[in-house]
Amino acid sequence: MQSIETQRKGYLALAEISLSESRRNEFESFIASLDDYNGHDDYYTTLNFVMNWLNEQGIAWICALDWKSDIGLLRSKIEQQLAGNFGAEVDLPDPASFGEFSSVSKPLAFVAYDDALREFEFQLGFIDTENDEYVIFVHRVEDAEAAREAVGKIGYRYMDRESPNVRNEPPVG
Repeated sequence: MQSIETQRKGYLALAEISLSESRRNEFESFIASLDDYNGHDDYYTTLNFVMNWLNEQGIAWICALDWKSDIGLLRSKIEQQLAGNFGAEVDLPDPASFGEFSSVSKPLAFVAYDDALREFEFQLGFIDTENDEYVIFVHRVEDAEAAREAVGKIGYRYMDRESPNVRNEPPVG
């Protein structure tokens, strides 16, 4: 895992490209005093602590979805991030089109939402926690490399629509 100083730089770099300017100052103040929570009894990781703080502050940004979360929750989280961080609205797929009780782990579900986002120069970014969750955030397509670098500084691997864990395609054959 990265040092807390490197993690702070990663969070700030990620905020620069995907968090609204109005929320960035508040976040920067929080990050300035951020401690390392990796191995913490309650939070387990610094990322979990950060996501918990974002949730408590009502900031729609980096969020975790359990692998069995309803697709409607994915749509809602994307809409909140687009509106809150970019002042944007995108015509996203109807969750009902995936079938009743479909979860975010349905094959190509994330790709369908990413397709809609890309029509407006946005995309989904994923933080690979190597758990049975999807940690997502929305950023501009042009910032993909910056997002990859920032997530690496936080201590994780960045994933996008091309990652097998995101696509969830059934094996061929």
